[in-house]
Amino acid sequence: MRYKNVTAILAALTAGTLAHGAGFGIYEWSPSAIATGGTLLGNPRDASAAWLNPAGMTKLDGTRLFLGGTYITRDSTVQIGPYGTPMKRQSFLIPAFYATHALTDRASLGLATTTEYGMGTKFPTDWPGRWSNIETSILSVSISPTFAYAVLDNLSLGAGPRFMYFDFANERNVGVPLELSGDSWGYGGVFSLLWDIVPDLSFGLVYRTGVKQEISGRARAPIPALYGPGGGTLHLPAATTGGLNWQATEKLNLGVSATFTQWSSYDKLHIRINNAGDPDQKSWKNVWRFGAGGTYALTDAFNVMAGYVYDMDPINAKHTDYMLPPGDRHILGTGFSYAFSDNWEFSLGYSFIYMETRFRNVHAPTGASVPSKFKDSNAHMVSTAVSYKF
Repeated sequence: MRYKNVTAILAALTAGTLAHGAGFGIYEWSPSAIATGGTLLGNPRDASAAWLNPAGMTKLDGTRLFLGGTYITRDSTVQIGPYGTPMKRQSFLIPAFYATHALTDRASLGLATTTEYGMGTKFPTDWPGRWSNIETSILSVSISPTFAYAVLDNLSLGAGPRFMYFDFANERNVGVPLELSGDSWGYGGVFSLLWDIVPDLSFGLVYRTGVKQEISGRARAPIPALYGPGGGTLHLPAATTGGLNWQATEKLNLGVSATFTQWSSYDKLHIRINNAGDPDQKSWKNVWRFGAGGTYALTDAFNVMAGYVYDMDPINAKHTDYMLPPGDRHILGTGFSYAFSDNWEFSLGYSFIYMETRFRNVHAPTGASVPSKFKDSNAHMVSTAVSYKF
């Protein structure tokens, strides 16, 4: 097998693997973010502001801690010809820790540890698309220390670095079993603002730079051409999120948000196995994510939340594979928070993700075009957290 063919296969493999983590990026960083569709940029509620909108930390007094996790389970079916193959159900737990500390009435420090990319897919070892994917797993961990300052009574700015660890593993069968794994560290930054336009209307804006990952790892297969050290470069995209929050009544806060992710930076992926390889074309699209939601205070201690998100699919139809089901997503969320005392609060969020059915031609290593139907794709997310302030 020529190195060109080998590396083309591996490039497609890794591109699909990373597309799974990024095309199914993690935006659900707290129960309130899940429940309200991510519409809290102008309404910071707890220490998760250290990640959601660092500028909002100036609205939080004292020292606040947040510890939580999100449980995700998902299903999907790929139909090749007359038969459909269900993806094996997998479940994932994504932890999160946030902390904020008010230095003065105007200055605050924060620390966020969470996941920006993650998930996995798994199919039977003998399914028809095994040449593209049998099992894929993604793990990323982002650590971001932040600083916020109220430059005016109604305007705060926040910023900080982001350090991201990225790990992936993939298994497929291209006539022989083939495994690829690798990891890397990358870094970027976050810049944000919170502007109280009028007393009951606030605007939040967050910009996260792209992150470059120089991945190193290994390929493993029972033939020498597919066994050895490997590496590659991945440019995770920059993203900008803006949102408005309106305190409609004393008890009701309504919000909208929009995220623009610059996936056009993911044009090609260059994977090298034994220092050989050709770039693989991906040509992803810039996409939008829109959210609307709100919170309502039933009592001083008990708040209910709800939201909706429309999330566009960035995958180029000409370069679809079996790593990630394509299709725009519709997300319905709900949840609540309950303050047990002046210091302790428990929150719970749930959302259901429905992915639209898509028909795509997937290109096999032989060059053949395989008509495929991606259907019955959905996911459930449950997030819980405990917050403490002192």
